[in-house]
Amino acid sequence: MVGPRFAALAGLALVTLVLKTLLEMRYGESSAIPEIAGRFQMSTTAVSVMLHRIRTVLHNCIGLQLANRGVQRIPSENSIAC
Repeated sequence: MVGPRFAALAGLALVTLVLKTLLEMRYGESSAIPEIAGRFQMSTTAVSVMLHRIRTVLHNCIGLQLANRGVQRIPSENSIAC
């Protein structure tokens, strides 16, 4: 029997896969927002918001990693820790 923590981790892995797929489609394959929205059965607004949030989190994560190495961090409008 799978415990609730394991199930939560499995759910997180699925979310992570979806986010990676969104990024790959948009920036790796240069897919249009409406195409991505259709594939995931989401509105174009929802896809745009998700991509914006992913970019913000990635920007902050990279900034923190660079700061830990002594490199000056690029300012961001949002400060979401990774």
